[in-house]
Amino acid sequence: MGRVMNKDNFKRPELRMVHVRLTGDLHKRLRIRAAENDTTLQDWVAMAIKNELDRQDREKDKGLYERGHAVC
Repeated sequence: MGRVMNKDNFKRPELRMVHVRLTGDLHKRLRIRAAENDTTLQDWVAMAIKNELDRQDREKDKGLYERGHAVC
């Protein structure tokens, strides 16, 4: 008899929590921006962090290429 596939059979990424303290003004701006993009604060912040880390990685890689080093 075959195994039944359901949502519990799929691996989910392990999520970690990060707590951030924001000023009232920054939190308000964040709420507005998330609403403008029809997303949650959680999803907006997670995407912003990912985008910034990706940007920094590209800049780092670009710097290595400019100095003549290979990037793995």
